[in-house]
Amino acid sequence: MTETKMLTSILIGAMALTGSATADVDTKNWTVHGIEKGKPTAALDTKVIVASARSNEGQGLVLLCSEDSGLYTIFTDQPEEDLFAQSLKSQNFLRNKSGSITIDGVTSEDVWIWKRRHSTLQAKKSNTGIKLLNAVFSQKPVTMNFDGMEPMTVTFPEGGDELMSFISNCDATNPKKSDDEQT
Repeated sequence: MTETKMLTSILIGAMALTGSATADVDTKNWTVHGIEKGKPTAALDTKVIVASARSNEGQGLVLLCSEDSGLYTIFTDQPEEDLFAQSLKSQNFLRNKSGSITIDGVTSEDVWIWKRRHSTLQAKKSNTGIKLLNAVFSQKPVTMNFDGMEPMTVTFPEGGDELMSFISNCDATNPKKSDDEQT
């Protein structure tokens, strides 16, 4: 199975798990919740946890952490009211799109999965999400540059306690959590 198909399968699985449930929408802060029995829950000790926010400029970012599959980063330049639901919409035709993020003068390349119909781009590398989290906590602007699109410079809301709870409960961002569970 190709990497693109595997990532798509995982996201479709997450969508099936969550059903049509939507999370609370907060346009000024990070929204963090777990997924329990297909529905958003305040508990974060679940197999899937989600953090989402809109940039100060209006674009959206969703970070999905799965106990089994790691960290997924989904960016949208045309956010809908519920970023989480938008990020999980399925689409038959997916396209790879080269792109980069630049933070504090350092550029990182990645290949993104583009769902044109839903205006979402999903990073293939989990370290792209970690770099974006670092930018959030240092309050650095991020320039998102994708082939065939105008570059966008965005700044996301400060991380605060909400986003810190996501980080501390996600295996991909908190290796100590994985080590503690193995002992």
